[in-house]
Amino acid sequence: MSFMDGVDLNDTFEPATHSDGTEVKLRISDAEVRKGDKGQYFFVRIEDPEDFTIKDINHIMMVPSKDDNPKVQNARKRAINDFCEAFGVDVPSVETVEEASQYVQSNWPGNSAWAILRHSEDPEYGEQNRIRKFVKG
Repeated sequence: MSFMDGVDLNDTFEPATHSDGTEVKLRISDAEVRKGDKGQYFFVRIEDPEDFTIKDINHIMMVPSKDDNPKVQNARKRAINDFCEAFGVDVPSVETVEEASQYVQSNWPGNSAWAILRHSEDPEYGEQNRIRKFVKG
């Protein structure tokens, strides 16, 4: 007997994307705060809860830094504000990236928002959906 008994690998499908301009209700499935070469950022995995055949959306929001010029700082703040307002979540007010990551992992998944999607072709990852803008109620 194999641990794969009863698993049919022939009934798989290629995950799809939504068309450009599609308005859809999305749900946060996972969230964390990371630190990379370009600074700290929120990494949020978002799914279409109504259609399991649609690829997840990986949404990244850079945390503004003191080294950013005012225009970049404002754009980054607006992106975080728009996201938080749409999903009804709060930004963690903690000291470290680790604490912030724990906070968003515990508090953000399951929250939903409406968004208009952009369809793009990525050379590394293929067809992708990105969030063009959040629909505010």
